[in-house]
Amino acid sequence: MSFLGGRHQQRILGAHPAWADEPGFATVASLDDLADNVFSLAIPLHVSTRTPRSETDISVEGAAA
Repeated sequence: MSFLGGRHQQRILGAHPAWADEPGFATVASLDDLADNVFSLAIPLHVSTRTPRSETDISVEGAAA
């Protein structure tokens, strides 16, 4: 059985009136955004749970010849 605990319910209830993007949790999608996805409301199309990779400096400046 699966259910939402009180903490999760409060987070969901707080996201709606805030009407703001919350990375990994909520996105305010425009009609254009929805149209780009054929008006699908599938959550993974609008909210990404992936964390961006940090950029790594691979420059060779200052390397010994």
